Amino acid sequence: MRLQTKFLILAGTAAIVATPVLVASAKDAPPRAADPKGYTHIPEDAPQHKISRVPDDLRASFELLRRNPTQTVQADGFSNGGLNRQLEQTVDTAVGPVRVVPGSSLLCVRLPIAGVGSAGSCGSTATAVQGKLWLALKQTLDGPATFVGLAPDGVSSVRVSETKTVPVRDNIWVATDVSPTSLVLLDESGAPVSTTTFGR
Repeated sequence: MRLQTKFLILAGTAAIVATPVLVASAKDAPPRAADPKGYTHIPEDAPQHKISRVPDDLRASFELLRRNPTQTVQADGFSNGGLNRQLEQTVDTAVGPVRVVPGSSLLCVRLPIAGVGSAGSCGSTATAVQGKLWLALKQTLDGPATFVGLAPDGVSSVRVSETKTVPVRDNIWVATDVSPTSLVLLDESGAPVSTTTFGR
């Protein structure tokens, strides 16, 4: 008998059950399956030339994407939103390596899942800069989730419940075993930067 792992993956306002891997967008676009390479779902953008360097607007908002300020890569072909995995940046976290993939009009967050593949979420630059690019993994519909999110520069922590606040490191935050009703991004002083509220 072959064991299949099932996850409920949430991102933005979309939710789907994944077997073995399905992913959802940070926007309201309908989710679809990841491609065979384990890439994330991306909103329906017209294919664009792959970017050869991280766009200035993304560099300005995410220190993570300023790691290699002069990096230029080969950019043959087209992809949705101009995404180019050669420019991907990785942050090691307690739940595994979180990968951030830039494009000309999209930014994606990917999380490999052992034995399953990967899950991810993509959104526009504006969505990412507002701190609303994240994904959540659940084993059951009613159970707690593991959240992985991208926060812009200036956000130092994320409040996921009345009693739990998690730090942001290299623009990435992770919260495990949580069932939040909202996500509140906080600056260094603890003041709210933005809030995402979930309907119950």
